[in-house]
Amino acid sequence: MKRNGLPGWGGVRTMTEVQELTRQLATERERADYAWRNARTIEAARQEEMRKRDAAEAENARLRTLLRQGMRTKPTLLIGASLLTAVLAGGCTESPEPDQCLRREIFLQCMKALPAGPQATKYNDWDEVVGKCESVAYYQSLKKKTQIAAECGL
Repeated sequence: MKRNGLPGWGGVRTMTEVQELTRQLATERERADYAWRNARTIEAARQEEMRKRDAAEAENARLRTLLRQGMRTKPTLLIGASLLTAVLAGGCTESPEPDQCLRREIFLQCMKALPAGPQATKYNDWDEVVGKCESVAYYQSLKKKTQIAAECGL
């Protein structure tokens, strides 16, 4: 079998070994891309929710300012502001919390999907991989409090 001396690869490798390492690299790149897309999707949804909340708070502040500027005597504006405040307060969704049982399952699946980690590292690369699994598990396990079983809550 022909061997190629590839620098930085821990010595001489056969073409079959190089092909296997190339296949493993492609698989890991796909996994990382998938995790990255999921994290970006979750972050985009969170940002959209924050924008909606900020817009609702700004509208509520505008109405309160109008009330403070002397329009308190107009009953229709007062009733309208009260109704809008009630709708805004009632329309707030409860903040999601992680389902700890689901979070654990997602984390374990992520860790099982990874190849064996390095025996010794010079940097904290492996910590970053574990951190990404933790992050993905957290965001993918978010649910409304009412949807989480009692034993799986915080």
